[in-house]
Amino acid sequence: MGRKLDPFYTNNFTCIQDVENKSKRNFFKCNHCAAELEHRENRLAQHTSDATKCKEAPPAARIAAHTLMFKKSAGKQSAPGEGDS
Repeated sequence: MGRKLDPFYTNNFTCIQDVENKSKRNFFKCNHCAAELEHRENRLAQHTSDATKCKEAPPAARIAAHTLMFKKSAGKQSAPGEGDS
């Protein structure tokens, strides 16, 4: 068992099966439009936030997806002064 999923994923997607390789990833089904996606990087959040990919997602789900991606990207930014020459 891996890390606990963010509530965004469990509220908007249903795990349907494991990916058949060593990655230990899963395929998820969107609860809004029934699209099937592999859970990796930000694919699930990107799917929900994009109105052209998931036309059925409610505004609250889109906002939650944007918030999740922002939090993840903010954690990856380098600290001030790192990498400065």
